This record gives sequence, C-alpha cells and structure tokens, in this order.
Amino acid sequence: MKSQILLTFLFLVTFTLFSQENEELTAIPIVSYWSKGDVYTFLVKKSKKTWKEEDLSKADSSEYTATFTVIDSTETSYTIKWEFENEYSNLSMIPSKYQSNFKKYQKNEVIYTTDEVGVFQGIKNWKEISQQMKDFYSQLLEVLKTDESENLKTLKNMLDPIMKIYSSKEGIEQLVFKEIYYFHFPYGVEYSIAEPLEYEEEFPNLFGGDPLKGLAKIEVIGVDQENEIVTLLNTKNINEADTKRFLMEALKKMGFKDKEVEEEMKKAKYIFTDENKFVFYYGPGVPAFVQGKRLVDMNLKGEIMKIEEIVQVELILE
Repeated sequence: MKSQILLTFLFLVTFTLFSQENEELTAIPIVSYWSKGDVYTFLVKKSKKTWKEEDLSKADSSEYTATFTVIDSTETSYTIKWEFENEYSNLSMIPSKYQSNFKKYQKNEVIYTTDEVGVFQGIKNWKEISQQMKDFYSQLLEVLKTDESENLKTLKNMLDPIMKIYSSKEGIEQLVFKEIYYFHFPYGVEYSIAEPLEYEEEFPNLFGGDPLKGLAKIEVIGVDQENEIVTLLNTKNINEADTKRFLMEALKKMGFKDKEVEEEMKKAKYIFTDENKFVFYYGPGVPAFVQGKRLVDMNLKGEIMKIEEIVQVELILE
C-alpha cells in the first residue's frame, strides 16, 4: 500500500513538472534575479555616422569590454559597478614622451543603482566621473601647450562640447553612458507574446524648447522557451503634428518670414526614429545582446543631413 501511494505521488510530481515545462507561455517578465557578487562581462560597441547630401562626412566608432558586478543587493534595490578601461594614453595627439602620465585615466568605474526589478535609477558617482574627465582635459591641454602642439585649437573645439555634457548628472547618464540606459530599458515589465505594448514617447528637440511627442511600440518577436531566451523589438517615431511644429519653429529661428516658412515647409523633412533590439535570458534576467539604433534624417533650408547612431552591448560567454 505504501509503495502504491509513493508511486502515485511520484507520478503526480513528474506530471506537474512536465506540464509546467511544456506549458505555452503567454507573457514573459523581464526582471532582475541577481545576487550580490554576480559578475558578467560585456562587449560594448558604439558608432556614429553623419552624411551630408549623399556623402559620408564623418564616422566615429569605439569599443570596450565592461565588467558588470552586483556589489550590493537589498529588498528594494541593487547597486552595480560597471568597470572598463579607456585607451586615453593611446591618443595620437599626445606626444609619446607624455603618454605614461595618462595611464591613471585608463580605468573607469560607474556605480549606479536600480530598483528591485532592475529598472535604472541613477549613477551615484557621477561627480567623480565628471571630475576625472575635467582633470584629464586640463592635463591634456597643459601637455599640448607645453609641447606647442598644433593640435591644441582643434582639441579645444572638439572637447569643449564634451566637457559640457560631463558637467551634469543628466548628461553623463543620458549621453555618455547610453549603453547602460539601453541595458536596463526592458526591465520591470511583463511582455505579452501576442499583443504589442504601445505607449507615448518624448524625443529631444535639437533646437531647444518642448520635447517632441511620438508613438512607440515594443513587441516580442521571438521566444526560445528551452533556453529561456526572448527577443524584443522596440520602435519609436515622432508623430506628424509635432514634426510639422518642430520644422516651423526651426525655420522661424533661422530668420525665415511667414511666407518663406510656408514655401520651405513644402520641401522640409525631419525623420527621427529609434529601432532597438533586446535579446534576454529571462530566467536570470540578463541581456545576451542589446542594440540601440537611432536615425535622424533632415532636409532643412535646402541642407540634407542624416545621422545614424548605434550602441551595442553583447554578453561575453566564457
């Protein structure tokens, strides 16, 4: 009798587990199931290309390897250390005899927090990051000034706008470390496999003023239930009314009169789109691959310009 009860119990447990494993998913939450001491390594790539008319006028790219470490975990938050190395000492504009002085700037770490499900909250050590960049900038200018380098004026023109970005918490979080923004974007939401999630989004106004409103959508485009992998696609577009408002305001700031604005509007164009892809291991809540892609395509005052920015974060499996 005892043997029969035991066999029945084992059958029910096995059947239940089998049913759970083979149950068809209807929604997938992206939640951080991390613990203090967890460590992951990621390859980060960034690129920015600018076209004027049909010609590629500028192309910049960089990459680094980052170590993601959970240094603290509570019931309501995680503290993360994002550590990487910069190639500051290899800048071609630094005379070789001074390059050893810049090795102290190679190691960088960003300390930031998330809530209990992985939603980004903010960078804690942004002031230290800002000061490190200021020190690097000042020392670099001193070296080039001492060496009477021809690169001094070019460097100042290039780095002054960057230093403005590094002077604020918002600039460091939103512009310097876009990879961390993209990394944490999907967290804290349960995504329906059948129904896309649609919402309103705001885009930066390149000429200042009120942000531009648009529509955004995030949808599940692939699920590997056996390996607990989900692929999400996030698309964003500015709505037509705000696009028209932006173009008219931009033309008026350029000094165009009402009739001239009306004429220019017939050929003006402003397209601002995001297409972001997220491949996640939803079991531990860790991204396998993230790509943020932003495209700006503009025809204003007869000048045609296109800008493409891509940020990629890829998990390195050992």
